[in-house]
Amino acid sequence: MASIPLGGGQAAVRQAETSNPQLVDGQQRVFAIYSIFTGRGYGRFYLNAFRDPSRDAGYILWRRFDPVLDTEVDGFNEREAEPIADRDRYVDLSNWLSLGELIEAEIDNSRVAAVVSILDYQFRLPDDATARTAIAARLESVRAAWLRKSIPMISASVRDPEDVLEVFSRVNRGGAPVSGNDLYFAAVKTFWHDPELSAPGETSAHAALKGIADATGGLLDVYGALSLLSRLALAGIGLSDMVPVNVDRLSKANKRPILRSMKSTAPLVAKAVQRFTAVLHEHTRMGYALKMTRTQLWEDVFGWVVASDAEREWTEGDISQVEEYVLGATLFGYQQVLGDAFRRDAFAVALNAGSAGREFPTREIIGVAHGRYPKLKRGRQQVRGLLNADERLEVARSAPHLLVAFSQQLPLGVGSVDWDHVVAAENQSRFRLPPGFGRRYAPTHTYLNWPGNFWFLDSSANRSVQEMPPREKFVRLREWALSDPRGKGRIGPDLNAGISGAHLKAFEALGTELASLTNVADAPRSHTRAFKRSETRWLNSSATELHGCSMRRWTCSRDWPPSPQMPTWWSPMSPIDRTLLRID
Repeated sequence: MASIPLGGGQAAVRQAETSNPQLVDGQQRVFAIYSIFTGRGYGRFYLNAFRDPSRDAGYILWRRFDPVLDTEVDGFNEREAEPIADRDRYVDLSNWLSLGELIEAEIDNSRVAAVVSILDYQFRLPDDATARTAIAARLESVRAAWLRKSIPMISASVRDPEDVLEVFSRVNRGGAPVSGNDLYFAAVKTFWHDPELSAPGETSAHAALKGIADATGGLLDVYGALSLLSRLALAGIGLSDMVPVNVDRLSKANKRPILRSMKSTAPLVAKAVQRFTAVLHEHTRMGYALKMTRTQLWEDVFGWVVASDAEREWTEGDISQVEEYVLGATLFGYQQVLGDAFRRDAFAVALNAGSAGREFPTREIIGVAHGRYPKLKRGRQQVRGLLNADERLEVARSAPHLLVAFSQQLPLGVGSVDWDHVVAAENQSRFRLPPGFGRRYAPTHTYLNWPGNFWFLDSSANRSVQEMPPREKFVRLREWALSDPRGKGRIGPDLNAGISGAHLKAFEALGTELASLTNVADAPRSHTRAFKRSETRWLNSSATELHGCSMRRWTCSRDWPPSPQMPTWWSPMSPIDRTLLRID
């Protein structure tokens, strides 16, 4: 910590006592400061300098990494790096330390241009004097907060690791919201290194979990690996499932067996998962869309993998079953609608099938869901249907990234791509209504943000063609694709775009109509409505056609006999003990 620059001469001070003091709380906050002003750690933070923070809480945006500048950074995650609209209105704070002596004096109108030029070259400083004054004032408030020498401290006497965990939990639960994952992960890391539970040279908790996450090929992150390992460890020693993860489960009575089980099973989990993931990458039909399925569903898949025989040979049929499960459960919102009960049931059924040597139990999981929730309803919510245009539209709008990537058939190893409007979003201004209409835009402007108007486009190509009308955009992309199929524009209309010739012509016609639009009353309502609905139906049909009619069995409109027998949770003598080392 002493190496972290806090600004204004602040530094972490080592306490001069000999009683082995420990920093229990504050590390996350110090690390957050470090992340905001360096661009490392949590990612990058962008300040909208044109918004008043006293009136608008959305003036800060966060991105894992900058999708333009940092696509090659280790750990870059495409799902978390959405481009920022109006990027030139946001100041990237990650170069704050580069300001050096510039922050020693007040940031006013005379100095704001020099500060901004070093801080973020993409930010556009307005010419309007009033706006420049407001921006200077906001940056000055950041400078004042940076230089303020104030770190409140609270001390407490503790004896055992359980006392440390109790203080940590109480402080974090009573202050800024901290997720259960964070508290549980902190507890696991604390107790994992307990001398009574550790062996010389033992792998750290973070290293073990990262090994599992890496083995999944990025389908689970470290938190997902923590949840998977915890649930498997509990199953192996006959305890009930933990969904969601709960730090209170690590009581003095349960801590020892749970941690020992996690340590013993972690290498087995990583090895089994890695074998399966290699076959998944070889036979996947979903490709890039795998990354956009719901993360928690992969815990069921990998639980089934680990519970299966360690020497089991995975086949293309196994991959097809798994892909149907993660695609169907994501599209139709099983976990969101049916809640944690669905997660517990699905995991138990998957473990039961794996330990019995059976294929992935998609039918059984659907049956158990029908048995617990008839008609797949819970409260006022119901799993989505797929019978008419409105239901298809709802499915498409619930998971547009997944369906578009799936329909384009993007390969798993595709490079950097952007989420792009085919008909540019800049056309929204053409639908603006004059004063007196009671609304700002004509209703038809919403079609620009329907799923049918999006695709994934090569990032370098997108930055060149994103505002072009469709006709000119398609010509430019086709030229690039034909001249260099593996280079710029490789995800164009002729290569993996997944857009038929008829839809290309419809896009071109729509672009032409919008370009000639002089009166918002002339907006092409009927053409746009029909085209967008047909495009959305096409997105859904791409998913249903890949697996035949199997997608339809996930819908609420399909009658499904409830599972006649729900597997109970595991006793210490469960068959899963053949794979998971049983800990006394």
